[in-house]
Amino acid sequence: MSKNLFDFANENIEENKTSSTKTKIKEEVEREEQAKNIYEKYKDMSQKDLIEEFVSTSKQKINDGSISKEKISQTASVLSPYLNNEQKQLLYSLMERLND
Repeated sequence: MSKNLFDFANENIEENKTSSTKTKIKEEVEREEQAKNIYEKYKDMSQKDLIEEFVSTSKQKINDGSISKEKISQTASVLSPYLNNEQKQLLYSLMERLND
């Protein structure tokens, strides 16, 4: 028995949905694994060490052009209203260090 165009299209739609779902699940698993690896890397670091790592990595990304000071400033502006005074001071201190 031959398939009509409608049946053929429906089969392909279902195959694409299944493939798309598998791809999304795989990507989610990869993101979870990446998050676990990041957690493991930084979990035992002190706040001081974390700040030094952040500043060092951020300066490196600014220098290689993968992020701009403007983008960092924009992000800080968006975050600022949600921070308490102590957190704001730390954020401003980090921004100053990035501009050195």
